[in-house]
Amino acid sequence: MKIRLLIALLIVFLSKEAIAVTLQGTISSNLSLSGSVEVIGDVNISSNVTLIFEEGAILNLHAGASLIGNDGAKITFSGSASKPIQLNPVDGKNWGKVEVNGSGGHLEVHHVQSGMGQFRIMANASAVIEDSYFHDYFQGDNPIIFSEDASSVDIRRCKISNYYEVNLVRTLSVVEDCLLQFMTADGIDFDNSPPGTTLRRSTLQYGRGFNIDAIDFGKVNFTGNGSVALVDQCIVHDISDKGVSVGEGALDVTIHGSVFYNCGAGVAVKTILLLTFLTIRLLDVKQESNV
Repeated sequence: MKIRLLIALLIVFLSKEAIAVTLQGTISSNLSLSGSVEVIGDVNISSNVTLIFEEGAILNLHAGASLIGNDGAKITFSGSASKPIQLNPVDGKNWGKVEVNGSGGHLEVHHVQSGMGQFRIMANASAVIEDSYFHDYFQGDNPIIFSEDASSVDIRRCKISNYYEVNLVRTLSVVEDCLLQFMTADGIDFDNSPPGTTLRRSTLQYGRGFNIDAIDFGKVNFTGNGSVALVDQCIVHDISDKGVSVGEGALDVTIHGSVFYNCGAGVAVKTILLLTFLTIRLLDVKQESNV
C-alpha cells in the first residue's frame, strides 16, 4: 500500500512538472514562475508589480509575443550558472521584446540564454544584465539591446552574437567584460552618452558587411548633448570600417589601453571638444588622417 501511494504521488508530481504555464494578458500582482512557460501573446505587467522567473525556467515565446513592464514594473530573470534561464522562439520566428519603462522600472537579468528577441530599457527605468548570451536577432534596424532615456544600464560578462546592433541612447551605461561579434551595423552605439559611460575590457570582432563600426559615439538626429565616455582596455578586430567612431559633437572621449587590428580605421574623429589617447595600439589598420 505504501509503495502504491508513493508511486501515485510521484506520478502527480511529474504531471505537474510537465504542465507548462501559459502567459498572455495582464499581470496585476507579484508573480514568481519556474519550469516551462509558454508565452502565447503580449504580457503586460502592471505598475509597481514584479514578475520573477526562477533559475532553470524555460520560456517558449510565440512570434511577436512580448513581456512589457509598465510604469515602474520590474522583471527579474534569476538564472544561475548551473541552471540558466532560456528564452526560446517558437517555430524559429522572432518573438517580440522584454521591456521595462517608467521611473522605478527595473530589469534584472542573470544567466539567461536568449535567441531571436529584443531587450528594451526605456524612460527612466534601469537594468542590470549579467552573465548572459543574446543572439540571432534581426528585425529591420532594431537593436538587440536598446535603451532610451533610461536612468542606468549595466551589462557585464555577456556574449552578444549575430545581431544588428546594441544602441544605448541618453543612458548612463557601463559595459564590462563582454564579447560582441558578428554584427551587421555598429557593434555598440552610444548616442548622447552622459558622463560616466564606460566600455571596459570588452572584445568587438568580426563585423559582417561594409561600413561597420565597432564602437560609435553620436547624437540622435544630430541634436542634444554630445557624448562623454571612456573606452578602456578593449580589443577590436576584423571590422570593415572604424574601431571607434567619435561622431558629431562629442564632448570628451578617452581611449585607454586598447588594441585595434584588421580594421578599416582604428579611431576616426568628426568633431569633438576633447579627445584623449592613453596607450592605444593600432595594428594592420588604415588609420584616417584626422586622428
